[in-house]
Amino acid sequence: MSIGMISRMTHRIRTMRFDRGNRQAARIALLSTVLLTNACADSPLVTPPSTSTSRDLLKTMVSPAVAARLDRDGQFQLPTPAPTDGYPEITSAQVTELATAWIKEFAPQIRPRLEQRHGSTINFHTLSICGRILYARSAYSTVPDVVPLPYRRPFGPWYFVTICDQGAVPTISLAVSAWATDLQVENGRIRFPSFGGGEFFAIGIPAGHHGEFPATPESVAALAARSGRIITSIPELVMQPTTAGPPQAARWHVSLDAPVSVRGVNSGLAQVKDLYIGLFHSDQNDLSEATPLPNQPAGADVRWLPPPSANETWAVYQQHMMDRTTTTHIARRSDSPLAFDAITQIGGESNAK
Repeated sequence: MSIGMISRMTHRIRTMRFDRGNRQAARIALLSTVLLTNACADSPLVTPPSTSTSRDLLKTMVSPAVAARLDRDGQFQLPTPAPTDGYPEITSAQVTELATAWIKEFAPQIRPRLEQRHGSTINFHTLSICGRILYARSAYSTVPDVVPLPYRRPFGPWYFVTICDQGAVPTISLAVSAWATDLQVENGRIRFPSFGGGEFFAIGIPAGHHGEFPATPESVAALAARSGRIITSIPELVMQPTTAGPPQAARWHVSLDAPVSVRGVNSGLAQVKDLYIGLFHSDQNDLSEATPLPNQPAGADVRWLPPPSANETWAVYQQHMMDRTTTTHIARRSDSPLAFDAITQIGGESNAK
């Protein structure tokens, strides 16, 4: 795949494009939207997320240890993000600061795309952060530090900020790279480095969505509990490979107390204790369940370029792009599958479509 770098003079408007046809994310400008398409030709089990599940009902679906992590409002007390690969990460407070600045500075610039995906007009004067900021860990092992930060970000952890308009209606989902450590906010504006990219990715939230985007851990738990099994850990949001779509294609990992019978589109009948739940399609609110395929890729390859030298012009840099391109392999974490099979039946529930 190719990654095009924007010149220093145009660093304010940049976008990451997650390319399904390649094995790496392409960075071309910073504010765009893409479709998350379903890779399966058959009919996966698709379920609208529950609008709300009471605390008492959730307690019957989870183990006592997990039930103890429910707060008074029936929401899971999600763990504080902690770096696991040695790279520094921004905090939730920094995400809030960056997202607040992004709403004012960049959201109006991509209004048509956001409104098209949202399905209606957006009042950009009333936008604000709402709900919890969700964190998704990486599915990859440590990315070699020789890879520059802009190329490293697609394989790292991300935060998801839900942005609402008047009436607390979820309107925009803003993904913020946890590795956006080189950004600063000055006087309400985001300051970018001269060599950067891939810090943000925004999509409009389909009208009718409830709660945080792409899904709340509580709605995911309620869906997984329909298997008849007990959930033994708080759902964990895990990033997916860049070939799966935008960052919002992340899936919640749910662990069950005992195997449940499932039927996959490609793998047929199987007994599994782990479910991965995420959006069926990014322009819909329906959730789909998946199970890891038996054969998993070893990881992914990233093609990258070093930053230009201090006195190098953009024209000279462009001339030597091909000569300087390097490919580096990024290994998959052993506990994090990258290839999934959509579930068409779980327990006694099948897809009626």
